[in-house]
Amino acid sequence: LNAAADSLLQTINQLLDFSKIESGKILLENAHFDLTQLFEKTTRLFEASAIHRRVKIHFDIDSEVPHFLRGDASRVSQVLNHFINNAFQHGKVDEVTVK
Repeated sequence: LNAAADSLLQTINQLLDFSKIESGKILLENAHFDLTQLFEKTTRLFEASAIHRRVKIHFDIDSEVPHFLRGDASRVSQVLNHFINNAFQHGKVDEVTVK
């Protein structure tokens, strides 16, 4: 239920972002976030879809990339979601790795 609510919230936020971009009023956040937690949350959003498609999702964070970053976590999450969605829609693979 939480994953479905998060997915719906992501969709609503994307629609609102498009209207903000068109009006020139989009603001980027500048907050601390944990990259590992962000990847884990993104993986959970796709959990049901991945099981249904028999696809495993892996994240490979280079050891030189800091785990705690400052920026707009929701925008990073949107980019990751688009990458994974595209891999699901256009790839015939049993594994998706975001590196």
